[in-house]
Amino acid sequence: MTTLDQMDTSTPDPVHLLLIAKSKVGKSTYVAQAAKDGMTVLYLDADNGLSAIRHHLKDNVAAQKRVHYIPTTHPAAFLTALLSARRYFEWNLTKDEKYSKFTSADTDQILKIDPNQLLQNHRFILAVDSWTSCAADAMEIGAESLHVDMEKADKANQSIYGVAFLKLNRILQIMQPMPFHICVLAHGTYYERYEKPIGVTAENIKQKDMLLKEVLEIPISSSRPHGAELPKYFNHVAWLELDRVGRVKIDFTRSYDRVGGGPPNRVAPVDELSFVKLLGAKNSAEFNSDSPNALGSDVIKTIPASELQVNKQADASADTQASAPVNVARPAKLTIGGKATGVSRPLLTRSKK
Repeated sequence: MTTLDQMDTSTPDPVHLLLIAKSKVGKSTYVAQAAKDGMTVLYLDADNGLSAIRHHLKDNVAAQKRVHYIPTTHPAAFLTALLSARRYFEWNLTKDEKYSKFTSADTDQILKIDPNQLLQNHRFILAVDSWTSCAADAMEIGAESLHVDMEKADKANQSIYGVAFLKLNRILQIMQPMPFHICVLAHGTYYERYEKPIGVTAENIKQKDMLLKEVLEIPISSSRPHGAELPKYFNHVAWLELDRVGRVKIDFTRSYDRVGGGPPNRVAPVDELSFVKLLGAKNSAEFNSDSPNALGSDVIKTIPASELQVNKQADASADTQASAPVNVARPAKLTIGGKATGVSRPLLTRSKK
C-alpha cells in the first residue's frame, strides 16, 4: 500500500497545528471550542489558560468532561517523558516532576497515562500552552545541566542555547510523526536578519553598521533562529488576530514576511476554521456536542502514590509468575529402531505465556 489510492482514508490525517497569537486573543478558547465540538483534549498548561477554558465551557458539562487539565511549570520535561514513554507515563502532580518511588510521598497525586491508547485515538488532541513556556523550561534545563544560574547567566552563553536547542528539537522530532492531533499555542515575535556590508571584515564590524535584510514574524522559541525553523514540524501554521471591530480571525495564508500556511490557505472568522473543521467535512461530521469522552477511565487517571506502588508490586508478581520456567518432558520411553532408549527427561525450558 504505497500509492495514495491504496491508503486507508477511514480516519483523518492528524492535524498538527502551531497556533500563534498575542496574549488574550483567543488561543485557549480555540482549543476549548474543539472540546465543545466533541473532541477530547489533554490540556497541558504552563501559562494561564484555565480561566479562558472554564469561561468558554462554563455552561457545557459534557465538554468539561472531555478536557483533561494538567498544570505544570516544567512542560519541556513533561512532554519529553510523555512522548517517549513506552508502557506507562507517570508524573507526580504534587511535586510537578516525573514520578519516582524514591522521592514521592504516599499521599502525592500521580498522573498515570497509557500512551498506547493515545496513539490509536483520532478523537484526541494534545494541547500545549505554550511553546514559549516550553522554550523557557528547556533553557532552565540547559542551565541546570551546565551548573549555571540563569539569573547570572550572560546572554552570550551559547552553551545554554545549544542544550535548549537539542531539547526542543528532540520534543519536536518525537511529536512530528504522532498519529493523534496536536495543537501547540505560541506567542509571536520578530526575527531580524542582518548582513555585513561588502568589503568590511568581521572583526571591524559593529551592530549599527550591519544592513537589515529581512524582518520575519515568527513564534517565540529558545532563540529567534529556532523560532524561524519551528513551523517545519507542523502541517498547519496559523495566526489568530483581532480585526478593527474586535472579531477574531484565523490566518492560514503564506507570506514572505511571516511564517504560516496550511491546507486552508485563507483568512476566515475563527468559527469557520475551527479545529474540527480542519479535519475535513466528512470527518468533522462525526463530532457533536454530545460525544462521550474518547478516552476510557484507565487511559488517563490520577491515583495516590501509595496505590500506584501496590499496583506495581502486583504487576511485578504477575510478571514473575508468568515467566516461571516450565518443564516439558519427553515421552516416558523413546523407541529408535524398535529399541527403547531410556527414561523421560526434560526436553527444554520455556516461559509461560
